[in-house]
Amino acid sequence: MTWPKPTSTEAETPVVQKRFRLTYIAAVVSFMAATLVAYTMFL
Repeated sequence: MTWPKPTSTEAETPVVQKRFRLTYIAAVVSFMAATLVAYTMFL
């Protein structure tokens, strides 16, 4: 899976990078949680 890299100059600031990283981590965690719930439901 490849994620599109931001092309704007404001994406180079650490605040935007931290926000993007937090959003990425939250998406991964929520995806893992949903997969775990689906696995336990269909088990």
